[in-house]
Amino acid sequence: MNRYLSVLLLLSGLALSVLVPGGPIENRDFTHISPVVLAVFNSYLTALGIGSFMLAYFCFQRQRWAYKAALVAGISYLWVYIVDLAGFFPTSPTPMPTALEIIEIAGVLLALPMVFITARLSLSGSLPSTEAQHNTSRISSFPQVVLIGSLLLIISIGIILFATLAAMGKA
Repeated sequence: MNRYLSVLLLLSGLALSVLVPGGPIENRDFTHISPVVLAVFNSYLTALGIGSFMLAYFCFQRQRWAYKAALVAGISYLWVYIVDLAGFFPTSPTPMPTALEIIEIAGVLLALPMVFITARLSLSGSLPSTEAQHNTSRISSFPQVVLIGSLLLIISIGIILFATLAAMGKA
């Protein structure tokens, strides 16, 4: 179950990552939306995507907290894709490209089993366990945590800036 959940998280993160505004698939016009709103939304999407990659690792390691976090991620993916597919947000005068629509439908199909699996695990009280749960961290030293966290922060800021500028038509 933990491997299947990890694969769903990885695929969901990959699917979301190809939808960065200004990329090959997401090229709708969002110039009418406030730059602040775009930056906040892009920050949320970036955290969801990068967080999914990290959660995949921790779910694979059978960390109890990661299953609950994966439930939140699955619900977040459903919310993001459904509000876009339904035309609620983000709105654009440019029609949704077919490739974008297909990937978003695939994203919903990936998120549904993620939500069901994690909800079942979280509500059943019988979360898969492993001896690794007794370790507070699989990373052995503080400098590694700082390095990885710093790299993720730099990557995230770059993605958010690129996506926001591209959505505003300035990239």
